[in-house]
This record gives sequence, C-alpha cells and structure tokens, in this order.
Amino acid sequence: MSASLRGFEERRKGGAGHFIGEAELRKNDVRKMADVVRNFPGLQIFCTRTGFNTCEAVATRTPRKGALQGGDCKYTIYIDGLYLSDPDLNKLTVVDFAGIEAYTKDRIPPQFNKSANACGVLLFWTRER
Repeated sequence: MSASLRGFEERRKGGAGHFIGEAELRKNDVRKMADVVRNFPGLQIFCTRTGFNTCEAVATRTPRKGALQGGDCKYTIYIDGLYLSDPDLNKLTVVDFAGIEAYTKDRIPPQFNKSANACGVLLFWTRER
C-alpha cells in the first residue's frame, strides 16, 4: 500500500471526515464522480446545464440559485495530495481512484487547509496499478 493510501486509512480510523474506500468505488466504476460523492454530508453537487456541463461540489449552506456565479462556497479538491485547480467532478473517472475523503470546513486536516476560506475539501487517492 502506498504512503498516500496509508494516510487515507489512518485518517479514516480517526473518523473526522467521511470516506469511500476502494471496494465501494469498484462497485461504482461506471457511475459519474458527481453521483458517487453526492451523498457526503455537508456538500451538494451543482451542475451547469449549458456550455461544458460542469459539476462542482459546494457547501450545503450555499443556496443553489446563483451558485457558481459568485455566491458559492466551493469545495477544494486534491488528487494524491496535490491541489486541483479545476474543480469539475465530471473530469474525474471513478475507475481511477482507490479512496475519497470529504471534510467540511471545520474538520479539514491541517495539511489540506491551505486557505482559511475553504468551505470543505475532497481528497481523491488514485488506484495502484
């Protein structure tokens, strides 16, 4: 097991966030990522219906109307510990990941709390090949 996935398992045992492990992800390989993370507490998925049809995770305290138009509070996304500047969940394929963690604003692990403005964090860990 990689060091990244060991960290995932350690944080899962700590219980501060919400987690989806590899076994559950494998059951959902054909689903869209937005649908897989949709049930994490503290977040909702907002998808645009025009243009590129992007889907992003926003804090549940964000009103749906106007989200992604300046009034939103987006979740920050990391893949294997690296910040992802494009938060479009449609660009992530479930089959690529072994673990997902979700943290609301008040529970973000310090190493992933780079901004005091973060409304939440999604951490994605790739599958070992």
